[in-house]
Amino acid sequence: AVDSAIVFIEDTLNASITNLPPVICEDFGTFTLVGNPTGGLWFGNGLLNPGTSNGQYDPNLIPPGGADTIQYIITNPANGCVTTLTETVLIDSLPTASFDILPDTAVCIGDVLNINNTSLYATGFEWDFGDGTGSNLPNPVKVYSDTGTFIIQLIVTSPNGCTDTTTRQVNISEPPVPDFLT
Repeated sequence: AVDSAIVFIEDTLNASITNLPPVICEDFGTFTLVGNPTGGLWFGNGLLNPGTSNGQYDPNLIPPGGADTIQYIITNPANGCVTTLTETVLIDSLPTASFDILPDTAVCIGDVLNINNTSLYATGFEWDFGDGTGSNLPNPVKVYSDTGTFIIQLIVTSPNGCTDTTTRQVNISEPPVPDFLT
């Protein structure tokens, strides 16, 4: 005798997490994860209510430089099959924007300003010298052609796209005019 059986293979859901980037900057605020289809349960260390369908996620619960494994588990209501999605997100440390200006005393039109970039964890640099000019060099040199008070702004970017900004003020004066007595 030959035994036979009919086997039915049920489909799991085609599910996705639609708004979880691979890297989140450490200063990113709380946001709601979105699973498709909706109604699944969320798990992960950065979730405010793990094990619920509330996908409120706070990356600040993960130490900078750390990673979090997010799971989205959803059950197909038609057949009870469970789909589990697992994704990892890196919480990136912010770079620190910082610079010194030399000379740091009174500066005159035509003087050379040497800018010493002391930023940390940065690979991208965007300078705005406050006079309509800028640079992408790590340590630019600047010569002003007008008098006035200028705000120098530096925006630094980490390898994963996180940013920090700092500013310094510089006052540019007319050069002194020598007065010779004859």
